[in-house]
Amino acid sequence: MEGRIPIARPAGANPPPAPLFSPNMPPVSPLWQGTQLQQHLMSLLENIELLKALTNELNAIALVKGLGEVVRPTYNSENPESVSGSASVLDGVFPDNRKISENLGEDQKSVLQGLVELIGTKNIDLSTHHCMALEAGKAVQLSLQNLLAPFDVLMHQTGRWEERATMVRITDKRLKVKRNRRWRKKRRQLAAETRRKEDERYEKADREADEWRAREIAKDIARRKVEKMKEIAKIKSNEEKRRLESELELVLIVEKLQELRSIRIQKLKKQGHFLPEEDDKFLERVRAAVEEEERQAAAAADTSAATNAIANAEESRKGMGTIGTGARKEELTNLIQRQTSKENTIDKGLVVSDKSDDAPGDDKKSQPEGNKSAVHDLFGGLPAEFYHYYHGSNADMGTLIEVRRTWDAFIMPGGSRIPAHWVQPPPPADEIWASYLVQKQDGARNQPKRKRGDR
Repeated sequence: MEGRIPIARPAGANPPPAPLFSPNMPPVSPLWQGTQLQQHLMSLLENIELLKALTNELNAIALVKGLGEVVRPTYNSENPESVSGSASVLDGVFPDNRKISENLGEDQKSVLQGLVELIGTKNIDLSTHHCMALEAGKAVQLSLQNLLAPFDVLMHQTGRWEERATMVRITDKRLKVKRNRRWRKKRRQLAAETRRKEDERYEKADREADEWRAREIAKDIARRKVEKMKEIAKIKSNEEKRRLESELELVLIVEKLQELRSIRIQKLKKQGHFLPEEDDKFLERVRAAVEEEERQAAAAADTSAATNAIANAEESRKGMGTIGTGARKEELTNLIQRQTSKENTIDKGLVVSDKSDDAPGDDKKSQPEGNKSAVHDLFGGLPAEFYHYYHGSNADMGTLIEVRRTWDAFIMPGGSRIPAHWVQPPPPADEIWASYLVQKQDGARNQPKRKRGDR
């Protein structure tokens, strides 16, 4: 020691810590090995379970002793599991304390029932069973003390430090195992939560995709419907257009036909043809007026006309003294013949005018035929009343006197007004009719007046 130089240390410095493990560590007890420790702990748990069962059994025996005498049930050797002698096991145990039996809990009842069945099965009394249970409990208690002895040394810190270090290491390892279990459980939960969220995300994405697909399909269907409706509307519009075009063509054809009809009617009117379908109402009014006039003047006019005609004939006969009766008769006969020949000429002129329209010939031949057809157009289409009123005086002297006297009643001073039932002729429908009437009036005015002897 004299050759060694001491090491200088600062004041107040602690000495270095001693090493945790001695270089010559004694061997650790085989109990703390992994397999032996596991078997030791399993034996300890089994003894603990046995001790709990014995405790319950002793508590049941004490309960039975405290409640009263026990009626020993009879044992059936053929059926050892059955107990006879009473209706119920507990009723046989407590025949006089049925209320106490009813007040027991379900666990206590099950323990008492098992105890009675065990006694009946082994065919022993309660005291012997109590002694056996005490002996078994003492044995289990001793075994537990032996099993807990190594752990007692460690709990009170009285064992070797090697064993304590081993216990600490085992405890740390156990805690690490628990921690790893918790971590793995948490990781499994986290993985399950992640998978659940992933599944939910996938389901959401699938649902959104399905909704989008459904919307797109609906849009496609709606678009197709709109296109189909447009096509149908287009087809209908084309059909309607064709129908309107055909109707328009028919309307135009009808208009052209109406124009053509109006032109033909104007042409016929210019030629002097009478169209009764256009003047049916006018003709009805005229016919009614004529009938009314005839009814009013039927009786008086005929008689007065005949009387006046006879008087005028006598006066004319007296004035014409040189003319005999035979000459007067001949004159009247010639007048009737001329009128008849004139009517025949008008009828023949109608036929000649029709032939002249189909095959026009020489101007000299067609001109008199045209005049005859014009005369027939003027007078041939008139009703009998018109002809009688306007042209009857040419053939009959009485008609002439009747017409003259009728008009003289309005021309003479003090005459009556025009009858209300007379129909006034309407004005000309157009300028063509007006010009035609003027031309006729002018033509009548320009014609030379006939002498009385010509008639």
